[in-house]
Amino acid sequence: MPVKEEIMKLVHTAFLFMLLLSALNAQSGGGFEITEAVIAPAGGPAANGIFDADLTIGQPIADASASGNFSVTSGFWNFTPLGPTAASISISGRVLNGAGAGVANAMVYLQTQDGDLLSTKTTSFGHYRFANVLPGQAVLISVQSRRFTFAPRTVFAVDEITGLDLIPEP
Repeated sequence: MPVKEEIMKLVHTAFLFMLLLSALNAQSGGGFEITEAVIAPAGGPAANGIFDADLTIGQPIADASASGNFSVTSGFWNFTPLGPTAASISISGRVLNGAGAGVANAMVYLQTQDGDLLSTKTTSFGHYRFANVLPGQAVLISVQSRRFTFAPRTVFAVDEITGLDLIPEP
């Protein structure tokens, strides 16, 4: 495809992208309107299906470049995957027997999405606690006891979790 057509496709894509953004709300919670936009066509060498572009979209001071497989980054509209914002959380509760009494010295395991395995032993009243768990992930909690069998539980850890009681299978 000729370079001119590639540039036109890029400009067209940028325009559609700006229209999409104009329909969204700003982070402050209010609406916004694009009153001035900069679409500065530029280009570099084009050969063998490779197109290099240096351009600015929507912001006077931005940096973007692409080479090989086409990609665009620009100014404050860069996409950054959202991750956990809290430092860490804790997950706690009790391991109980069928009658509701605490199970002492049971091993409780917590496996994170990254594959990290944490373990703790219950107190004499069956209490357990995991600290420093990264929020925003599903965790698998399992119990190992000499006297009881527990089914593993998957919990989505978004915020502090207290009172997560683990009861054996009948």
